Amino acid sequence: MTKKRAKRLCLEMWKHLRDHPEIEFKEDLPDELYEKISKAEAYCPLCEVCSGCKECPLGLVEPCEDYEQWQEAHTEKERGEAAGRIVEKVENWKV
Repeated sequence: MTKKRAKRLCLEMWKHLRDHPEIEFKEDLPDELYEKISKAEAYCPLCEVCSGCKECPLGLVEPCEDYEQWQEAHTEKERGEAAGRIVEKVENWKV
């Protein structure tokens, strides 16, 4: 997978999660979308193409802070906001 494709898939996934904060787990994404990411490390196209966290647009922390906040969110609002921050960081990533 190329970094350009990883960026596109990552944006597709996180925009869906941002727009559907009722989804708590990546495994609950629509089948078509889940199939696109299911073989990637940690179900993340960025983990698949980046050589460690220092190269990842989501930050230097493992796991990335925003992902951790999405994963641990207690409300749909928190989950949607965390997913939105991830979308913004990936959109700003210069491939």
